[in-house]
Amino acid sequence: QTLQKNILKHSANLKDEFTFISKSSVFYEPKDIVSGDFYATFKAGDISYLIVADCTGHGVPGALMTIFSYSILKKVIEEEKIAGLTNILQRVNELFLMNLKKKKEFLGNDGMAISILSFNTVTKKIRITAVQQSLFFVSAMELKELKFKCSPINTVIDNYNYEEVELFPQTGDRLIFYTDGIIDQKGGERKSRLMKSGFKEWIIKNNDAATVNYQKKFDECKGPNDQIDD
Repeated sequence: QTLQKNILKHSANLKDEFTFISKSSVFYEPKDIVSGDFYATFKAGDISYLIVADCTGHGVPGALMTIFSYSILKKVIEEEKIAGLTNILQRVNELFLMNLKKKKEFLGNDGMAISILSFNTVTKKIRITAVQQSLFFVSAMELKELKFKCSPINTVIDNYNYEEVELFPQTGDRLIFYTDGIIDQKGGERKSRLMKSGFKEWIIKNNDAATVNYQKKFDECKGPNDQIDD
């Protein structure tokens, strides 16, 4: 729990590293005391990175994966200084395969869904990518779901494929990183999932709000039902 808190503590004030951000908010709600989800920031030279990741499992097994995944990302980005989001993902996958197969406590299907944003503090260019996740980009009241054709992390296949795009946000635009814990949450008498469609509808409805209260939305959706994921 302390290790996880230290990771999150260093990533709290996004505006210090990502100067194009005028406002930011974080909703982080572990299912148990510790979580399989994490967010983090890294810096290598002129480039700052923002990461939101969902590791296999929750509770203690998920937390172990978050520490392992964070260590791999730190090594690739800050120590090896791999440049380019697709190259980072390729190297992360290599290190997952190299390290996890040696550890009996991890299963072969252990992996990580991840979204990454890179910001060049000199050129001001913003690039994004995601593996087994998507992001929502809201501009002029229009919501776009940003999806990427990327190979899963910790998978052996013949041809790896990773892609990234450049983003050109304008004043007032929003970029939402999320994990599946919010869209898979069951609520109401029928215990129906919120799903992407419900989450998108809520984002658009609250787009003009000065501060979006994701905690309130999650609590309304969950009601008296148990939380099912981080």
